[in-house]
Amino acid sequence: MPEVTDIDSVDETKTLAAVLPFIFEARGQRCDDLIIQCIPGCRLRSAINGMAPVVDSRGHARVPLDQARALAAFPATPGMQLHVDPGACTYKIVDPLHGNEKALEDISMFFREQGQFSVADRITGKPPTEGKLDVHRMKSLCRELYNIVESKYGVFVKGIVKLADIEDLPGKFLLNPGSQVPNTQPIYEEEFPAWVENLSRSGG
Repeated sequence: MPEVTDIDSVDETKTLAAVLPFIFEARGQRCDDLIIQCIPGCRLRSAINGMAPVVDSRGHARVPLDQARALAAFPATPGMQLHVDPGACTYKIVDPLHGNEKALEDISMFFREQGQFSVADRITGKPPTEGKLDVHRMKSLCRELYNIVESKYGVFVKGIVKLADIEDLPGKFLLNPGSQVPNTQPIYEEEFPAWVENLSRSGG
């Protein structure tokens, strides 16, 4: 499996893909985990930087004040990342906590101070994993990450990603890339209108 190209070493004059390699980081608004549909089983932990107290629709705190203060003191933690190389159709899932001994010890200390860890308990972070996608799933992945960034649930920490460039990538957009069960829907978005029209004609 080829490794994702280091974005800092990309020579733009030799890159044929419309989108250069980039790095995406999960930063959910409420420290949410993000499920990436185009990569089966991919779940990214969001960055944590002083957890905001959870409130209901009336603005009333749903977490006791003492707990809210404890959560706000949680060590700043980077979100998990996706290193994506559209030209090679490869990706790498990276947890910045993995191998970061200081950050891991700070988090472990926080939990020990809250009485949730013993001295022997330890967090390790997730080791990196990588994979390769076909052109259709890669094109769909780039647009999925672009939309997540537009929704303020992630950021591109390296690289510039534009929707027009994503549309110029080879392949077609998948209609339902997260589906894990057989269904009768078409594979590609462009086939959906005709499928709906045919379904209506047949009385489906």
